Amino acid sequence: MMDEWGYLTVRRPKSGNTPMPVSTLYSIFANPRYAGKIPDPDEEDLLHDASFQPMISWEEYKSVQRILANRGRTKYVSKKQFELKGLLKCGECGCSITAERKNKTLKDGTVKEYNYYHCTGKRNCSQRGVVNEQVMFSQLNGLLNEYEITQELYEWGLKAINEIAKKEIDQRDDLQKMQFMSIDNIQKKLDHLLELVTEEIISTDDYKLKTYSLKLELAERQNEQEEAARRARNWYEIIGNTLEKLNNATGNFSKSDYGDRRDILLAVGYNPVLIDKNILITPYEWMIPVHNALPGIKTRLHRVRTEPQQFKNDSEESIMEHWYPGLESNQRPKA
Repeated sequence: MMDEWGYLTVRRPKSGNTPMPVSTLYSIFANPRYAGKIPDPDEEDLLHDASFQPMISWEEYKSVQRILANRGRTKYVSKKQFELKGLLKCGECGCSITAERKNKTLKDGTVKEYNYYHCTGKRNCSQRGVVNEQVMFSQLNGLLNEYEITQELYEWGLKAINEIAKKEIDQRDDLQKMQFMSIDNIQKKLDHLLELVTEEIISTDDYKLKTYSLKLELAERQNEQEEAARRARNWYEIIGNTLEKLNNATGNFSKSDYGDRRDILLAVGYNPVLIDKNILITPYEWMIPVHNALPGIKTRLHRVRTEPQQFKNDSEESIMEHWYPGLESNQRPKA
């Protein structure tokens, strides 16, 4: 069929421009880039999401690989499944953290598998130690637990976002009105100059000279308008997504795939690394006060829920005030 459609290989000085060989088709069908996945340059089994739009879905790609496998072809999938591979970089040299599997024969003769992680060591690096996968899971759960929020705090956080949005509507409307008026005034000036040059009241050169600065100003005001809208939209999206990722973060992390695990980890901060067998992450600046306040808030919330008689002087309303001080008392959720 490819021959009938006229598909040929790439023309080169001394080769090419010939019918497509079957081996080339197999390499195309096994290329994950068509499904929007880019192979990691350092880790052959690791795939990253591409920024371009895929031609086929990942499910379609996997279906093709199953067909090829049934015909004796090698599938482009990892031969070893390592749950935390690709999440971290080396904290010393910046290389990827790779993984390997080792077998240990127990006294009863059974063989047990262990996964270990370590720096690829492709650069001059002193991080030569290996870390057991279970130890890494334990460290990650401990890290996420420091930022994990309860269902109540998640719902209260969404309520706070909505209240902030309502308060900002008037301010945002005033800003938009000013921006629209500024853009409209500039456009009217440009329209007037167009009338003048059309009626030959001013020359074409004068028209170009006078409109040049106006067009620059118009573009600047339009960019400001788009940027203001984008900032408002992104702020709500970032906070909302962060609250969603931190809600039951440890439980969701343990049962998620690579992509979701990375999203949960990056909701806390950036640059997750493994150094001296310890996992570290740089928290976002705005997450630091959340991190500092959470232990006390969760402790108080647990006491109010489980021992209400003993802690009569505390309440969900007062906890909400601590969680978000800017929300007025009549807007906070009732117990």
